[in-house]
Amino acid sequence: MNKFFTTLLAAACAAGLSAGELKIVKAAYGNGEQVNDVTEAFLKHAGGLPGTFLTITPSNKFFAPDLAPRKAKTLTVTYTDGGAEKSVRIPERQFGVVVANADPAQEFKVLRAFYGSGREWKEVTDKILSVIENNTILGINNTTLGPDPAPRKKKELLVIYTQDNQVRFLQIPEKTDFSVDCFQKK
Repeated sequence: MNKFFTTLLAAACAAGLSAGELKIVKAAYGNGEQVNDVTEAFLKHAGGLPGTFLTITPSNKFFAPDLAPRKAKTLTVTYTDGGAEKSVRIPERQFGVVVANADPAQEFKVLRAFYGSGREWKEVTDKILSVIENNTILGINNTTLGPDPAPRKKKELLVIYTQDNQVRFLQIPEKTDFSVDCFQKK
């Protein structure tokens, strides 16, 4: 067993989270010099499970008007998590996740895993930890992760984890496979 897998296995077995409560305080979009308060638009367009995690790919499409044409912009989301105020910055046109109860840590640790789409998700953390612990492969589909949380929609597996003092995530499309090797490809 290689060192990476041994570390991964030990961390996965130690993983476990109590549910935090994610509450959005403010969302701002701009380039630092010119910024819009886009809190309402963020809450309207974000996917995920309110209170647990929210996802978005920031763009002018959601956060018009564009106060800084032809300049790179960032979405800054300020939120409370268990009473503590935190913030996350998501660059324009890059998928980002705002997640409750996810503090950065040096060691690898799967925090949560979800299967679904948009605002329809199912938690599948236990199944993902089992795949890691047993070094197996899991097909991402309604048979293995069902019942279907988002009928007639293209789904994905979203694995939220921590490593190298950062909260990170993997997106794995439906009808593909998940294994411990997915973390090495990131």
